[in-house]
Amino acid sequence: MNNYTVGNWTVSDQYTDTVTATKNVAVPDLSYSVDYKKTTVTEDEATISNITGADLSPHEVIRYGRSSISNIYQGVDLVDSGSVAPVKRGVQVMAEITTVYHIVNSVTGEEYDLPTKGRVVLRLPSMSCVTSALVDDLLKRTCASALDTGSTNSARIVELARGSILPAGL
Repeated sequence: MNNYTVGNWTVSDQYTDTVTATKNVAVPDLSYSVDYKKTTVTEDEATISNITGADLSPHEVIRYGRSSISNIYQGVDLVDSGSVAPVKRGVQVMAEITTVYHIVNSVTGEEYDLPTKGRVVLRLPSMSCVTSALVDDLLKRTCASALDTGSTNSARIVELARGSILPAGL
């Protein structure tokens, strides 16, 4: 992101990345209109189900949600009290996927279903200077925080699952 200007506001990040090369992570392009159907919709939440499975039950559900935040500074101790904006309202958005994987043992023939869940949550100030450029930067940095330096695979998440909480070198 580095910086951009909206109206009278210049928005800039406050970090410097030592590694400046970007990562290219291939993600599937979900075909919402063909492979999913609306399951529930309320004012602040919706779920959709993947209808492409072989049986009648969906094995993948995506949930979207949003909620208002009265004070985006609450619980964040990275901001000096003199740098708090007069507008403290914000919004929290979430995309969550629950997927069931099916496993079969090639020797014994045992079969099991394994439920998994992934979630991305972003909290954003409700100010006109928060544009898609800032949201794009935050989303990309959030995803990057789950990867090792120079890596585009899930090795870091597997390390976390095994108890290696800090990234290598720290």
